Amino acid sequence: EPHKNILDPGLIEDLKRNYRELYLGVEVIRPRSTRGRKTEYRVYFKGRPEKEDTWVAEKYISPELIIIYKSG
Repeated sequence: EPHKNILDPGLIEDLKRNYRELYLGVEVIRPRSTRGRKTEYRVYFKGRPEKEDTWVAEKYISPELIIIYKSG
């Protein structure tokens, strides 16, 4: 949900403080390196249209998803 649609700013701060990693319902499609030499992964949210695929920094993706992507 876009931040602009969330009426309680405390919910956004709570999410930022407690959210750790993407895992369930997410599939890694491919990696890329940013200009800062960090890795991002293109991710697909299962059950959502492909136009919602997005690039996500490696630190927000579960290590298990990266292992699954690399093994297969």
